[in-house]
Amino acid sequence: MLVSDSQFGFRKCRNTTGAINRLMEDLYINFNSSKITQGIFLDFSKAFDTIDHDILIQKLTFYNFTDNSKDFIKCYLSNRKQFVQINHANSSFLTLKKVYPKDRS
Repeated sequence: MLVSDSQFGFRKCRNTTGAINRLMEDLYINFNSSKITQGIFLDFSKAFDTIDHDILIQKLTFYNFTDNSKDFIKCYLSNRKQFVQINHANSSFLTLKKVYPKDRS
């Protein structure tokens, strides 16, 4: 499966309410079974706007992220479009042309 069933953002018929419901169900089931529950919640929508992408990839390598994880983020960062909005005025879109080689670093 390309996209995890646990991903709710940017998927048809999925929303934050569904994510919260899933979390609450898991917490309830695990609590009643005396199990520990951990969660990771990521919002990539603005996360990469203010950091140096090359440094990010270096840090992921340093912290032993898998090649698949790094490739996923590199793909996300490549050929992104962005614009600036101030009040109700929008700039034109700018395509960020950074393309990461498949170097397995």
